[in-house]
Amino acid sequence: MITALKHHIRTLTQFSLLSSVLTLAIILFYFTLSGQPGDILAASYSVSILAYYILLVLLLSLFMLPLAFIPRLCYLVILPKGLLDFLLIGNFFVFRLYKFHIDMMFVNMAIHDAKGIGISSLSMSIAAGALLLFLLFNVFIYKKVKEKPCRHTGKGVAAVLLLVIFGQCVNAWAVYFNQHQITRFTPYFPYYMPATATKRIDKLKQVLPAIIPDIIEDSSGEAALRSNGDQGGLFHYPKNPLSFAQQTQPNVLLFVLESWRFDALTQEVMPNIHHFSETNTQFQQHFSGGNVTISGLFSLMYGLHPTYMKAAQSNPFEYQTLLTRSLVDQGYSVAAYTSSNLTRFTMKQMFFGNIAEKDFNMFVKDDVNSNDIASVNAFKQDLQANPPQQPWFKLMFLSSSHHSYVYPDEYKKSLPIPNNAEGFIFDQNADAQPYVNDYHNSLRFMDALFAEVYAAVKAHDDGNTIVIVTSDHGEEFNDNGAGHWGHGRNFTRVQTHVPLIIQLPGQSQAQSITKRSAHVDVVPTILKQVGLINPVTDFSSGYDLYNLPEQRNIIATSYKDKAYILGNTVYSTGLFTDSYALDDYNEKTESFDFKGLQSAKKEERDFYQ
Repeated sequence: MITALKHHIRTLTQFSLLSSVLTLAIILFYFTLSGQPGDILAASYSVSILAYYILLVLLLSLFMLPLAFIPRLCYLVILPKGLLDFLLIGNFFVFRLYKFHIDMMFVNMAIHDAKGIGISSLSMSIAAGALLLFLLFNVFIYKKVKEKPCRHTGKGVAAVLLLVIFGQCVNAWAVYFNQHQITRFTPYFPYYMPATATKRIDKLKQVLPAIIPDIIEDSSGEAALRSNGDQGGLFHYPKNPLSFAQQTQPNVLLFVLESWRFDALTQEVMPNIHHFSETNTQFQQHFSGGNVTISGLFSLMYGLHPTYMKAAQSNPFEYQTLLTRSLVDQGYSVAAYTSSNLTRFTMKQMFFGNIAEKDFNMFVKDDVNSNDIASVNAFKQDLQANPPQQPWFKLMFLSSSHHSYVYPDEYKKSLPIPNNAEGFIFDQNADAQPYVNDYHNSLRFMDALFAEVYAAVKAHDDGNTIVIVTSDHGEEFNDNGAGHWGHGRNFTRVQTHVPLIIQLPGQSQAQSITKRSAHVDVVPTILKQVGLINPVTDFSSGYDLYNLPEQRNIIATSYKDKAYILGNTVYSTGLFTDSYALDDYNEKTESFDFKGLQSAKKEERDFYQ
């Protein structure tokens, strides 16, 4: 048995290495889209990308190992490899035309509405022929290897592994130091997930400072370890340069609470923000761009669907959000105050560019509630020191309302609370009320901090501040009875519908807007208030919040999948596709709005060229 196992592993390994010639030939086509490597390091890194796909082939083949023991079924071991080759070549043509990679939603649309997305009968026939050829090629290679397997495959596998490890390390380094000649490749290659490891590099830098130096700024304020300026030609942001009219420049406070769902804004739980909402403009049907922090903040700070995030991350200084870049150009001071680690996922660079350290106030060393208090105190101190004539933009992102809901004892008013904050992990159908009480207590604390911040603003600015209060995403307490808690699990209302309240300078009347709005609408609204002349379509996927359409698409993402929210239906796509009601995860729908999905997918490529 052991001898047979070794034989089949050796056979599949050799098959993977030899048949990868076809896979690599296909991957080379993608370099015609991404552009050729610009230096020796980038060229070496591009070789590691090829090794990544060889490793993928090897893993897929070994996954089929049990079939190798069955004579009548053994040739089925080539099926994943053949399908991968077919998918990669098909994805090449889809990406070249549409600028997005094939996912399960696209596959579903191709099966049920091929003509609707432009797939003709001839194209389908050609695809079927290509699939057959790929399968026959892989069968041929497997047959030859099976008849006479080579015993010396270990060196080839070792070389592949070393190249993959090398590539992952180089990409992590490149992300940390914003080396665009490396990171620019990532958006072009399908199902390619290179490592970032920002936290690990931070720790390694403390241990080995000679090997990993600090990012040193040159005289122009630009990071010395920067990209070569090559944009790679994919992300076209903005479409046209922005122009501003001369007018009064309001200050802007963007106050964001972690995990704050729409129905938690009540008089009992959050009296201060509730009063604020009753006297200003409240958007009743507002949706985040995701059910996790990075997606929600990206859509909020960029005004773009979060599906553009990978492109922005590939060169975060070059593609810094136009919100902060434009405000700085207009003479604003820009600062951040947070208890969340905004250095992850290149958020700091994307949101603030080369911001001075004194303006980037990130408190993460103490308990979360202490860090939130420190953020508020730093905000109030800086507000007093801000030059009277200089307008400012300040982002405050507080995290005590993130599980496991931390707050001082005096805010423990909703009882009972759970004995074990992680108890739902062991019992997904646990009584939700104690956890909701704990969550509400943390929001009560957040509400008190908002009162401090708002009082400081009112005392300082004489009514010339846009105050925006919202959240990064929602929070679920098994509301759908599907065993889902927290966020990042589905795209139902409880995880994506969040509060949004806005106060404009001089606003005297309360307003309630019931049209559907989204995080991507916030940036266009701010920039219009600052005097932007351009049409929104030049730089954003959203709308002016005070000029919303009757109907609109919502595109949201998590760490692993994405969703199109069309009307009251969620179409989710990741490893598999799923469709369900916005208000009930268990209410599945078999019908797909292919026309609406096609319109939504078009929005995902508006800023690609």
